[in-house]
Amino acid sequence: MSNDELMRQIQRVTARYRRGIPAQEDAKAVPGHQGTGRILSKLVHEGDGISQSALADMVNIRPQSLSEALAKMEERQWICRKPNPQDKRGTLVYLTEEGRAREAELAEHRRQTADALLSVLSESEKELLSELLERILSQKE
Repeated sequence: MSNDELMRQIQRVTARYRRGIPAQEDAKAVPGHQGTGRILSKLVHEGDGISQSALADMVNIRPQSLSEALAKMEERQWICRKPNPQDKRGTLVYLTEEGRAREAELAEHRRQTADALLSVLSESEKELLSELLERILSQKE
């Protein structure tokens, strides 16, 4: 198997994870802007009050795209934006309770999707896959 073929398989697995398992009848549709889950997750795990520019870097989204996503999230009352007291030009992003609840729903959906996707592997196969992926990820760029 060539490296290109292997990378295509990895991309297909990643794509299936991102969209959920379509064949699974009880897979819950997750509406929203692309990247919403990553944004909410970062806010939960990194803490409130992240600048928009730092958040764009963390989730690897262009600042313009992040601004569009945040506007939609603000309409849904998942986040609020406030001026940065240290930098009057900047804006800080905060999660609301609705945003925390939405992120919990999305996290559960991700867990269910991962469980379904990896259910074909035994525990020892999952451990082997994890070791191999860690070896790839530990390479210097």
